[in-house]
Amino acid sequence: MTDQSRRGATSCRRRPSGELDAILRDAPRRMSIEPAGTLLDALESSLTERLRDGKVKANRRPDYEAVHGRLCRDLGGERSVADFDTEELTEYIRGLEAQKFIGPERARQLRREGTPVKEVRIARWVAFPPEEDPVARRAGMKRVGHMESLQLVTQGFTIEQRETRRWATCSPASLETKLKYRDLLGSAFDYAVSKSWIADNPVNDVPRPAGGTGREATLRRTDFYDRDEVARLVAQAPNTLEKAFWLCGCHAGLRLPGEGQGLLWGSVDFKANVIRAQDGWSRGERSTTKTSKTTAIPMTPQLRSALAELKQRDYCVSDDDPVFTCSVKGRPVSDARMRGNFHAAAKRAGLKRITMYNLRHSFGTALAASGRIPNRTIQELMRHRRASTTEIYTAYSPQPDLERQLSTALEPAAVVVMATGAVDDEIADTEGFRDLRERFLDRLDEHVPAKWLRAVAGLFDDVAREVAEQA
Repeated sequence: MTDQSRRGATSCRRRPSGELDAILRDAPRRMSIEPAGTLLDALESSLTERLRDGKVKANRRPDYEAVHGRLCRDLGGERSVADFDTEELTEYIRGLEAQKFIGPERARQLRREGTPVKEVRIARWVAFPPEEDPVARRAGMKRVGHMESLQLVTQGFTIEQRETRRWATCSPASLETKLKYRDLLGSAFDYAVSKSWIADNPVNDVPRPAGGTGREATLRRTDFYDRDEVARLVAQAPNTLEKAFWLCGCHAGLRLPGEGQGLLWGSVDFKANVIRAQDGWSRGERSTTKTSKTTAIPMTPQLRSALAELKQRDYCVSDDDPVFTCSVKGRPVSDARMRGNFHAAAKRAGLKRITMYNLRHSFGTALAASGRIPNRTIQELMRHRRASTTEIYTAYSPQPDLERQLSTALEPAAVVVMATGAVDDEIADTEGFRDLRERFLDRLDEHVPAKWLRAVAGLFDDVAREVAEQA
């Protein structure tokens, strides 16, 4: 270090504190809060991060964008995130309504009947490919969300924004819907905080809606078909394609239509006699399944036979071809066709109306009702992440031990009949029969557990003879 630089350093170290304070006071200061983005910016940027991090599947983006559109219509997508406060967001979540879209004819009918119908204007984006040929441009046209439209602009696509008028009936939103909207707003404002658009997330103080889970603890009997009803449905299938498709739901638990449309021949293992739901189909393209877990699901003889029959066709039977297709180009069957044929077959069979997806519930309840398959195995076959999800089927599981315990407590005489299969008429007619019952139950408690009740029939006979002799 030179003498001059040494003197400069010494001078800096010895600068009076009052002079340093003046320098710090007069120095320009950088704002800690950046200019705030809009609600739409926060929603879309938050979703982009979650897509990138794998927290949201790509095929679910349209669903999220639909909710974002509703939030922006209701709250104002062009408003700055700094304009929102906890009180406003609390009132919005508390008064949130569910909207069910209906056609123009139905809207006019409801209005004539005095039912309120709301007009909703929805922004849509249409992307045209960079083609000079008008026919090719028209053929390549597709409807996209706002986020995708921004990406396609960089690829040379022409984007047109259009507005669609829809009609909807409104009703109080379910607990699940309110929680979903609150959580999406929370994620958006978390992103705003991370970008220093705002200092605090106003959603953090918005109370979470309460009132239970919002779902039935068990399935209602009207939500699925039992074995006999499934057999009546399958008997009405117009051909093997539909028959095999529906059996994939009620005999293998696939989520229809998506996992049926996404099933490839490579996932059907005739040697091991199992199928594996490894792919889905959503919005016209191949996608992942709802859960990443892949379980080998044994095929029932009926399902195996139907799939083997489909395999005999002369097109689209290689491992990477879809099982359920009617096209030599290998495009999966349309969900509209499968749903239409499903409801028509159910009507011909005289069955109640359920959704085609609920054939999966027929599978789950049949496994539970057998009483032979542990809940953990049912969870694996249903590919549930949490055991609590599988519990919706437990109401249909037989509970023989509990049945005997309740009978012992409430109808002891019935337990005697259960143990022996019958009671001798002479013994039943004796005045000592009540005493017989009490003594038998006392001996039962002393010698064997309740679940071994049938095994003690011989012991009962001994007690019965003793009482008969005393009588």
